[in-house]
Order: sequence, then C-alpha cells, then structure tokens
Amino acid sequence: MPLLGLGTFLAKPGEVGNAVRTALQIGYRHLDCAEGYNNQKEIGEVLAEVFAEGKILRKDVFITSKLRAGCAHPDKVLNQIKTTLADLQLTYLDLYLIHQPVPCVPHPTIPDKVIPGHGVSIQQIWTKFEEIHDAGLVKSIGVSNFPSILINDLINYARIKPVINQIELSPYFTQKKHVQFCRSLGIELTAFGALGAPGLFTVAEGILSNPVVLDIAAKKGKTPAQILIRFQIDGKVVVIPKSVNPSRIAENFNVWDFSLNQEEMNALDGLNQNRRLFLQDWHGFPTFT
Repeated sequence: MPLLGLGTFLAKPGEVGNAVRTALQIGYRHLDCAEGYNNQKEIGEVLAEVFAEGKILRKDVFITSKLRAGCAHPDKVLNQIKTTLADLQLTYLDLYLIHQPVPCVPHPTIPDKVIPGHGVSIQQIWTKFEEIHDAGLVKSIGVSNFPSILINDLINYARIKPVINQIELSPYFTQKKHVQFCRSLGIELTAFGALGAPGLFTVAEGILSNPVVLDIAAKKGKTPAQILIRFQIDGKVVVIPKSVNPSRIAENFNVWDFSLNQEEMNALDGLNQNRRLFLQDWHGFPTFT
C-alpha cells in the first residue's frame, strides 16, 4: 500500500475523473474512494480508460473503497461491494473499509432513511467482510473512524484482523495513544484531514497557515501542504490528500526529495490541540440519509 494516495472525498462529478487521470499520470498509484462520496462511477470510467491504454496496469494501482455508512448492515455487505466493483469497473478491491462504526437498519416509517441499528452488531458486519475477502472480492479489509474501544472489541472476535484504521490525523489532532494502540495490534493507520480539510471547514487558524508549519516550509523550500504530507509519511502513516487542481495534485506528490528531522517532527507534534475537525459535532450517533 503506497504511503501517499489521492483522496476523492468532496471531489465532484465532472471534476473527479480528470483529477484521477492527472494523478495517475503524475505517478500516484493509490486511490482512496468511497461509495458515500457519490463519484465512483466517474472514477470507474477513467480507470477503465487508463487500464485499457496499457501503460498503467490494474495490479500496480492500490484502490480502496468503503461500505456506505447507511448500508452498514450484514445483509447489505455483499450487494454493496458488488455495486462498488461495478461502479469502479473492477473485479476486486485492494482494500475495503467499514466507513463508520455504526450499524444501521431501515427507518421504521420513513422510506429510504436509515437509523442506528438495534440488534445489529459490528461483529455481524465484520463476518460478512471476512466472507467477501475469502471470495476474492477484496484483498484486504479494514475499518475507518473506529475508536480504540471498538478496535479492542473487534480484535477479539475477528478471524481476519483489520489491516488499516482510517482516521483523522494532523498536527492539530495527533491521536497518539490511539495510533499506538492500533499499532500494538498490528493495525496501521491512514490519515484523512491531514491538511486540515481546506474547503470543508472554517477555523480561526488553519493549519496550512500555522507559523510553525510556515517556518519549516520556508526552511525546506517546500509548501505548507508538502510539510504536512511529509509529517505523516515520516511517521509511517498513509496519507490521502484530496485535490482536483492539477498543479496541487502534482505539488502534493512532490514530497520524495526531502524528509523532516526529529526536531521538526517534534515541533509539529507540539501543535496538537485535540482539535478534531471532521467529527467535532459527532457526540453520539451520526444521522445518515
């Protein structure tokens, strides 16, 4: 699994296809997708075209997708992976994740709406993930947005343990204890929100303009985004920055000619504020529609 991938969250239809093609031409060999992003069909069209050209082979591109949060039910797993494979025009995924750790069931009175499920467990969903792995539909399985307590529970019943937990990570939200706990169990991490999710959130002081980040960027002759990406890479965390801008896609990939020293890593670690951006308003169950 390449340490750097292209994220596709918030990449709109009409934009995402060109972003994926650009990234693959630049050298990205890792794409992070999800059915819940509502853009997989366009990604699949581009992948089919690229692979048909023969210059980039399917086996050389690591492709991740996720079980839609509103379909987190054991009866839906097989159908959803088949839908994702059809949308992406693939015969298998390299990695499939449970997108949110909240089992869901149909709303009792409102059609096409789901609610957190009573009588449905993560264990039941994970068993279905193991079955689609055994069937060869996915090469690896993992989770996303799982806290330590649920990781601890899952590892006790999993026949196949998750290889990855995709979580929000940045110098503002390092989650050190959680990262250490996952790694103690042999579970690696993928960071989303590593650049502070520009374009999605408005915060008083964006991490891209933090003085510490700016200072290190100036010393390295790199951009703040490149520093934040390298922070994850040097910490051995997979990172998936999203962009649909060709120049930024290229900029985000141009991080292989430098590294951060321990002093710089410590300075960025010191920015931790437990400022959880993505799920800051999620105090219980999210609402899925």
